[in-house]
Amino acid sequence: MRFPLVTAVLCLSLAPLRATDTNQATTPVADALDWYSVWFGSNPDGTPGPQTCRGEFRGPSYSFRCDPLSVVVGVTANEEGRCSIAFMRPSVGPGDGLRVQTLEQLVAPGVPRRKGAAPQYCGELPVKEGTFQIVVAPHPRSVNGVLTNAARSAALAYNKAAGDRPCLLRFPNVKTGDPFVHVYQECQGVLDVIWHFPISDGQVADSADFYYSPKRGLPPGVEGRRNRADLWFAVSRPEERNRAGR
Repeated sequence: MRFPLVTAVLCLSLAPLRATDTNQATTPVADALDWYSVWFGSNPDGTPGPQTCRGEFRGPSYSFRCDPLSVVVGVTANEEGRCSIAFMRPSVGPGDGLRVQTLEQLVAPGVPRRKGAAPQYCGELPVKEGTFQIVVAPHPRSVNGVLTNAARSAALAYNKAAGDRPCLLRFPNVKTGDPFVHVYQECQGVLDVIWHFPISDGQVADSADFYYSPKRGLPPGVEGRRNRADLWFAVSRPEERNRAGR
């Protein structure tokens, strides 16, 4: 009697193809997991296998953990119902990331709760509130030249506003669907900081919303990534920026 199981799998696979979803081809979770496996994984070679993602949707937020990558993912829907990846981080335990943290206990009784827009453009994610489990297969994607150049421009402007230390900046190749950009700053040949720029609706943020450093902790595998030419678009040396007046 395999019919109920087959029916359930088919329903999950067809969930992103809702008639009301005009962006049916989006795969934000698969794209994000592929990005994470390269830029935060300990082994960035190749595309990881299918991931089992378990968590909760409580509008307008999702929280879930995907294994075997052991990554916790947060997703939010904006006022148009379009989802974007809010954060990705390593899981710290088997129950980590399975529930949305609403902080309702901090809201006084009687204060009306503002409910966000119903998600409509969220790819693989369910639109019915409650707990869920989905299987997502990350897939390789192509480098996006427009996003790659936009990330470089954003990082250069951010670096200039921060005082432009005499360090080398390393700009990555950015792929279509990447949720974030990591820009490496290397001072005297040593990795000093990694700037974390969000990408939302295909737009790279003007400033980094977080940074990694040796003191704070660096993503695993950073030295291997620094030596992989295929991951990088360009570098910016301080003497070149000085000559260009940047």
